[in-house]
Amino acid sequence: MPSFLIDMPAIAAAVILASSPAAPCPSAAPQVDVQVRVVHNETPISMEKTARELSAEFTHDADTTVSTDGHWMIGGTTRSDIGGSYSVQYQQRVDEQAGTTCIAPDKFEYEIVYTSTIYMAKDFGQSGCRYTATLAHQKRHVDTDLRVLDKHIPNIRAALEKAVSDIGMRGPFAEDQLQGASEQIAEELALAADPAMQALREERRKRQAEIDTYDDYVRDTAACPGQFPKYDGDKN
Repeated sequence: MPSFLIDMPAIAAAVILASSPAAPCPSAAPQVDVQVRVVHNETPISMEKTARELSAEFTHDADTTVSTDGHWMIGGTTRSDIGGSYSVQYQQRVDEQAGTTCIAPDKFEYEIVYTSTIYMAKDFGQSGCRYTATLAHQKRHVDTDLRVLDKHIPNIRAALEKAVSDIGMRGPFAEDQLQGASEQIAEELALAADPAMQALREERRKRQAEIDTYDDYVRDTAACPGQFPKYDGDKN
């Protein structure tokens, strides 16, 4: 059911000043502290739309995994947005005589912000069997997302650690070149996580689709016979 959005805006890089040896820049890569973490923002449950309105909005949405095999009205759905931010701290090696600086990543923080919003049909009410069954189904979607995100953290961290190792120390740069150079390095590091993030997206959609099968819906609605309306007006 959830959609997937990636947005990784760069945070202004912090700078750590080191000692000032002479140029040229050393080729050896410094030891870099790479941190990857997930932050979950759970928004309040939305109950502004009816089951028919939710069905019209989400049934044919290419970014959802809603099962329509049983022709149910959608009593609930979950939208999940995955965004975040990254920040880089740099160490510098300054040649005061030449007026140039070598820079290398010293610390890289990559934060994945997972925002989940559960939509429940207002005509389903806020209590009763079908409300409870529908909400439990939606929470399974959220829990599945969180498990997949946690599983892929080591892969994302490994990709970033390799990227910072490959970058090493760059320069020498004149003072007016430092800002552009630091931004370029930050962008390269963030892009290095893309293949691992794509693998995360693919597994996430696979796991979410497993929750939205005909058999799964039958199991979820079995405790509430006759309470889940279908498109044709019948009930299961």
